[in-house]
Amino acid sequence: MAEDGWLFDAFQLAEVSQGRPLSTLAFALLRRMHLIAHFQLSEARLARFLCAIEDGYPSNPYHCRTHAADVLRTVHCMMTRGKVGKMLGGDQRVDLLAVYLSALIHDFEHKGVNNQYLITTGDELALRYNDHSPMENHHIAAAFQLMLHDETNFFTNTNSKVREVIRRYVIELVLATDMKQAGSLPTPPPLANMGNKGQGVMDDDLRLLTLQMVMKVSDLGHLAHAKDVHRRWVQLLEEELFRQGDLEVAAGLPVSPLMDRTKAGVTRSQAGFFSLVCLPQLQAFTTVFSGCQPMLDQARENNQMWLEEARLQGEASPAPGLSGSPSRRYGPVVLPPMLSKADDGEEAATAPVTPAVVERAEGEEAGAAEGQRK
Repeated sequence: MAEDGWLFDAFQLAEVSQGRPLSTLAFALLRRMHLIAHFQLSEARLARFLCAIEDGYPSNPYHCRTHAADVLRTVHCMMTRGKVGKMLGGDQRVDLLAVYLSALIHDFEHKGVNNQYLITTGDELALRYNDHSPMENHHIAAAFQLMLHDETNFFTNTNSKVREVIRRYVIELVLATDMKQAGSLPTPPPLANMGNKGQGVMDDDLRLLTLQMVMKVSDLGHLAHAKDVHRRWVQLLEEELFRQGDLEVAAGLPVSPLMDRTKAGVTRSQAGFFSLVCLPQLQAFTTVFSGCQPMLDQARENNQMWLEEARLQGEASPAPGLSGSPSRRYGPVVLPPMLSKADDGEEAATAPVTPAVVERAEGEEAGAAEGQRK
């Protein structure tokens, strides 16, 4: 794990957290950034909510709880180490909570297929949302429905105006992850003119657009990870796409591009994706937010890796599926910095958010409430 925190391996976190990477990371970040205390979030209800969200992520090869944890970590780095939050000005805590929650739920109950498949097959989600971003709309609605239950509504003590702002932001941020609907979010002229001065406070529209850009970049954050971690994510994505292709074959449908298991998959199209989508988007973003330059630098290294492989193997090489464990061995497990030490120097909570953690939080809250009554 790199000392600067940009290079992150969510697979290692999944191992050390006993399969609870998302709830463990989310709880640690919310505590470390003092958001639980500031917004008076119920720790017990929050812990139950985080566990429920994590349990709602199916075991898809790519769109799984580990991916959500990876996106959450990337969002955190962009907002803090990348200084995006500082440039936004205003109340950064609202922005942080909104973008953390968006990353947390952005693929909740993902079906392992894309929106077009849902629309083509007449899936209930496509019918419910009139073919408009059915998966993203479901992620949002299902997550907020969890908050309707008393045991998982951690916002009970939070100001209603703040809750309204956060809900509006979460809706817009998660919807922005639908690449077909939103496309690549351009850097707006007013934002581009700011350069890196970071003076004043952005108006609400620019603020929201910036957070959408953060979310979109983070959703593809593995493109800027260490080569071995990035390659593993691409293999997982390829397998998930092949599984959709298998479903299309079984249903007698035309097989979507890059989803035919008998042909080259996404592992043979990465160089083009970097050139057409990834690098231009990161270049535009880092022009304004230079603190995120390490992401662009690593993405360029990964692009060179794919270009070199394409040169050596040629386009005629068969696309590898996901079989067995990754060829490279991973190094020793190292916890992410935010899970190693708390801000006050004390040990941060690194244990998974288990029922025992929930019970302890409930006991602490009950004791505090009893103390207030005395």
